Amino acid sequence: MINLFISIITLLSTFTSENSHTSGVAVYSYKMAEDLFEQEATLIFSTNGISKYTYKQIDGYELKLEEGFKTQKIKSDQKGYVIYRDKKNGLKINERAFCNGVPYLMDDNINFNWSIKKDKKEIGKYICQKATTKHRGRDYTAWFTSEIPVDIGPWKFHGLPGLIVEVRANKGDVNGDIYFKLNTIQLTKEAKPIGFNYTDTKNSYSTFRQCQLDLFNENTKELQAKAAALMAQNPGLEIEIESPPFPPYTENFN
Repeated sequence: MINLFISIITLLSTFTSENSHTSGVAVYSYKMAEDLFEQEATLIFSTNGISKYTYKQIDGYELKLEEGFKTQKIKSDQKGYVIYRDKKNGLKINERAFCNGVPYLMDDNINFNWSIKKDKKEIGKYICQKATTKHRGRDYTAWFTSEIPVDIGPWKFHGLPGLIVEVRANKGDVNGDIYFKLNTIQLTKEAKPIGFNYTDTKNSYSTFRQCQLDLFNENTKELQAKAAALMAQNPGLEIEIESPPFPPYTENFN
């Protein structure tokens, strides 16, 4: 009886040890408010609580995506946009992003106040549980799996007792859905070094947001000027441009 009890404890200890040392590479499909097309991103995570989410990596300076009348230009580089998190730094994350083709390095402080629900469903081969939160003007529903016990997820999402497999914002956004969903994942027990080593100029988050707002206002004025010129050249032609008061970014301005 004692030997059986010891064996069970040993098995539980081994299981816990293996699951608490999970590293891996996950590929997500995503679409953010500023996107017209679905794209892919890579999340690398390690046993020491460090994760790195990289997206919009392009070979060159500008990528033009087109489908029918829809056109989206992405200005980035091979290093891409990056979200880096080290649990030892608490709420702080490091971010690399672009505004008007210029890379910005900045720190951001984020605390997700999750509400974990009882709802469960199977996504791929994982049993996932529902959680909800609010982040900078939007309501999100996430599904996480405790089968991969790391408190990370795509983009800036983190803080749940398991890998976040899927996140979706509520309906009603200007460009349609905002979502992040897991495509593939490779797990390993081997921890790989993950760093945030970039030489771009560091800026404040508020400076970056002001750049986004200025760029949005400039583009709106340019579009209005083109419409006015067309109407002047074509009497009787009426062009009505509906523009939101703030840029349609995933993290709202208002």
